[in-house]
Amino acid sequence: MRGSVSSSRLTFLKVTKAYGIRAVLKGVSLSVAGGTIHAIEGTNASGKTTLFEIGAGFLSADRGLIVLESDRTSITLNYRPPNTRIVDGVAYIPQTCRALGGVSTLDNLKIAYGTSRNNATQARAAIFGCLEALDLTRLLERRPVDMDRS
Repeated sequence: MRGSVSSSRLTFLKVTKAYGIRAVLKGVSLSVAGGTIHAIEGTNASGKTTLFEIGAGFLSADRGLIVLESDRTSITLNYRPPNTRIVDGVAYIPQTCRALGGVSTLDNLKIAYGTSRNNATQARAAIFGCLEALDLTRLLERRPVDMDRS
């Protein structure tokens, strides 16, 4: 979703997710305004990572909606893949390092974005835009294995 981050809102509406018979998320509703910082805390195996991965598109909710709204539009994210959610402004960086350690951060982000020859320019622009907003462009050429883990 192109537009002001501060005028956007990510909303989870009655999201449910189970692994087999074990329900991890049971009708979770949450709305977060763009440009704000929040924390979600809970015990181990309480569904925090599952909620983030559903929001980013790595997992599908069994039920419920994930909606990204701005002053101009509203997008239901449920069936959109992670690389299109990144363009819309929704991304998830896991706590543990799942990166390919031997290549640069930029190459890892291109892989995560799903870069092909057809969208390489768009991918690079989206990646740089996100990292500039977070003041992290200095990390692009570094390899994850060379970065301090503290």
